[in-house]
Amino acid sequence: MMICERLLKQQEVRLRYEYETILNQRLEEQHEQYVQFAREQIERQHQDDGQELSYLS
Repeated sequence: MMICERLLKQQEVRLRYEYETILNQRLEEQHEQYVQFAREQIERQHQDDGQELSYLS
């Protein structure tokens, strides 16, 4: 019984690590998409206003 418990615990640790790795990767991708979207919105807003935002480049 002890061997099974240990193997299950090891598998649980591996699965948690894999899950957290994938979750962090997807959150980072989502953040990058949001940053790009926000940047485009700011640029578009200032283009409509006729202002130049050279510091954003």
